[in-house]
Amino acid sequence: MIKAMESGTGSISTTHASDAVAALRKLVTCAMEAGPHVTHALATSKLASTIDLIVHLDLRTVSEAGTSRRRRRVAEIIAIDPGERETGYATTHVFAPALDGTAVPAVLPDEYRALASDGFDLGGYLAQQEARS
Repeated sequence: MIKAMESGTGSISTTHASDAVAALRKLVTCAMEAGPHVTHALATSKLASTIDLIVHLDLRTVSEAGTSRRRRRVAEIIAIDPGERETGYATTHVFAPALDGTAVPAVLPDEYRALASDGFDLGGYLAQQEARS
């Protein structure tokens, strides 16, 4: 997976974890299982330089009109950057989980503001972010 991500053409992957940061820790552990040559420092370095975002989905059972349905929703989105000595990466909650489990605007790294030219509703994000403050 890391080799595919390093190719620079873009990729997507899934893993199962309780939250977005736990997913990153799990990916580090999986990378280290490749053999003794993959150290914790190497795994975190590679992952921090190849993964931009982790989107954590939540699965809930909801009742609507007397019918139970399972529904997925975005619970949080974190941005990943190289950094922090202890972990080897830094995380920023772009959308953080609210008390009801929904994802709400938190901190938007400056480099993601350019997504407005691709249709990201930057004004709506900032308005919701300000309403939470």
